[in-house]
Amino acid sequence: AAHCAECDSCILRFDHHCPFVNNCVGQRNYHFFTAFLASTAMLAFSVIAGVGVTIIDVSAHDAAHHLSPTTVWILGLAVGVPSVIFGLVVFGFLLYHCSLMLRGKTTKEAWTKKLTRGPTIFEPRGASVV
Repeated sequence: AAHCAECDSCILRFDHHCPFVNNCVGQRNYHFFTAFLASTAMLAFSVIAGVGVTIIDVSAHDAAHHLSPTTVWILGLAVGVPSVIFGLVVFGFLLYHCSLMLRGKTTKEAWTKKLTRGPTIFEPRGASVV
């Protein structure tokens, strides 16, 4: 177990404090955090695909839409470019955490190069105090 200074709580098999979910990631919620990363990466992919399909559709059928192709391109770039950057970053985090899971390590162990004795991230969840 480790103490998180930001949450002021003791976390079993502490991985890291995630500012995006405002919570510590450890043994009891690591799978939820991984699912969060996967769903966020899929959302970014869906937005990118939707923007791409919309730009292609407007470019092919100019007269059928109320927006000009220039407006659609500007909106597509304004939404698409940040989505691509955000999606790549989240997908990178997802790949990193999948590699950590395959090695049975936490982020803290990988960065400090110190292995923690005791249960791994894959151990069953213990009893909750809540």
